Amino acid sequence: MATPTESLDLRRIKLAYEVLGVSLDSSAFRIKREYRRLAKLWHPDKWPQASEQQQRAGERMREINDAFRLVQHAPLRYRLDTQPDVAARAERTRRPVVRETIPITDRGEYVVRFATGVVFGLFLELVLTLSGAEVPLGVMIVFPVIPGFASAVLGDRFWHWVLKYWWLWSP
Repeated sequence: MATPTESLDLRRIKLAYEVLGVSLDSSAFRIKREYRRLAKLWHPDKWPQASEQQQRAGERMREINDAFRLVQHAPLRYRLDTQPDVAARAERTRRPVVRETIPITDRGEYVVRFATGVVFGLFLELVLTLSGAEVPLGVMIVFPVIPGFASAVLGDRFWHWVLKYWWLWSP
C-alpha cells in the first residue's frame, strides 16, 4: 500500500507528464524531444521585452523545466499501473511483479546493457587468455555475446549474480 507521500509524489510525476504532453509509457528519448520542442515554443526571449506575453512565457517555461526535472530521472514507463498486461499476468499467476518482468520500451537501454555485457565478456575472455587456457576460436567469438544477451535480457539480475559470484573467477 502506498503511503500518502508516495501517492502525492506519483500524482506530481503524472502531472509533470501531462505538462510535457507525453504518455506515461514514453521513452526517455521521447520525453527529452518533447521537452526541447516545448522549450523552443515557450522560451521567453521569443516575446517582446517586458510584455505580458514574455511574463506568461516565463511562467510556462518554469512549469516545463520543473516538469522535466521531475520526470527526467523518474520515468513511469516501468510502473505497474502503466503496464496493465503485467499486472493481469501477476494476478493470474499470483506471483509478485519484479522490475525485470516489465517490458523495456527504451531501445537505448537495451543496447547499452548489451554493450556492457559484451565488454564484460571480452574482459573475461582476456583473463582466460592471459591465464594460459587454450580456448578454441569459435568459443572466443561467441563467448562475449553470451554475457551481452544475459545483461540485456536479465538486466540487473545478471549484474547482481555477477557481483555475488565474482570470487569464483579470481585465481
